[in-house]
Amino acid sequence: MKGLRGLQFILVVALAMAALIARAEPYVAAGYVSSQLNPDSGLPPGFDSQAVGFTARFGWQFNDYFTMEADYTDYGESRNGSNDEYLYSGQGGGLFATLGNARLIRLFTTTTGQSSYRTVDLGVYTRVGLVAVKSKATIGEGYENLSGGEGSYSADDNDIGYGLGAGILVSYYPVGFFLEYNTVRVPVDYGRGSTYFEPDYWVAGLQFTF
Repeated sequence: MKGLRGLQFILVVALAMAALIARAEPYVAAGYVSSQLNPDSGLPPGFDSQAVGFTARFGWQFNDYFTMEADYTDYGESRNGSNDEYLYSGQGGGLFATLGNARLIRLFTTTTGQSSYRTVDLGVYTRVGLVAVKSKATIGEGYENLSGGEGSYSADDNDIGYGLGAGILVSYYPVGFFLEYNTVRVPVDYGRGSTYFEPDYWVAGLQFTF
């Protein structure tokens, strides 16, 4: 009986999620990422943690304030020293629930036909979800006192991540251009104690709503 009840519960949840998704607006998006990778300790003067990468996303817009989104982001790689004595990189993918979004404040809207309209939206939002992160640090001569000593360190972790963001979305439905600023924080372990992978990054990209 307990097993049957468990199966019934899973079925009810699955049907409820299917009903929500059926009423949601699906979308895909991709963009250019400019990030600050923010290694966690003892940065020397002049350290450059800037990097460039990309992001790809698929999501469901349930209403003006709530989305579910799967994304993959390559945050890029920062290099320091004349011979790249310090390298730091990271990639992450996850399933996020987002509360508040770029439709929070609508600045402008106009209709150009039965199915085409222009909008300009501003928003702030919080994100939380299950995230898979891969990050690597390579520490060479001259950086031995940074992040645990000379050598290579890597993390491949799955954990709950969270973040904050703000953005603007300019749409000529169904295509939109967006510009966002995000910060994300995910627990990781490089084999020398737990810390956080916490990049700050800008995204400029295009979104298509189905």
